[in-house]
Amino acid sequence: WPSSPLKNPLVQDAYEPGSTFKVVTALTAVDEGLVKPDDAFDGENGKWQVVPGVAITDHEGQGLMTLSQILERSSNIGIAKVVERVGPSRFYRMSRALGFGVKTGVSLPGETAGELKPLSDLTKVGLAACSYGYGLAVSPLQVIGAYSALANGGTLMEPRLLYDGKPGAKVRRIGSEGAVRQITAMLEGVVERGTAAGARISGYRVAGKTGTSRK
Repeated sequence: WPSSPLKNPLVQDAYEPGSTFKVVTALTAVDEGLVKPDDAFDGENGKWQVVPGVAITDHEGQGLMTLSQILERSSNIGIAKVVERVGPSRFYRMSRALGFGVKTGVSLPGETAGELKPLSDLTKVGLAACSYGYGLAVSPLQVIGAYSALANGGTLMEPRLLYDGKPGAKVRRIGSEGAVRQITAMLEGVVERGTAAGARISGYRVAGKTGTSRK
């Protein structure tokens, strides 16, 4: 599946990932020591003007939130305030480190590289939008690769097809082991207490992140 390898959405289609991309900002902030566990960000009760005339809204009004709570509640305002500390250069570097904006090299035809905004376009508004997964494009396989890198302790791997017999190769480390552990714990909180409660599996520890996208 799919019946024709020449039409495979998993590797060929690029889409705006929405809130699944918040992990990029979160990992950068923790890995660079820019956000501490008890740092609080104001959710502005669900509406915040990032610049005059441009507002970011949340699906529910929120007050003060830690980074963990921002992920659990999937707050666009919260993550946009975190990315202000991160800045465009660090955000862009981590996006690339996680495998976005480049082809994975999987041995399937027609792979897309997706699209990241160049640094020159990461203005205050552009950076805020990208922090919650809008204004950029990814493939489903890239998202799987990034979250798999978190799951295995912080090493991005080349994807491989089981039938081709080739071993998976390490691409790069995406952050310190400590930062990866902290983000993984936060993503467990998303499942236990947050928007991804539907992903709970009795008897297992599950980490994850919800995401919505306009298509």
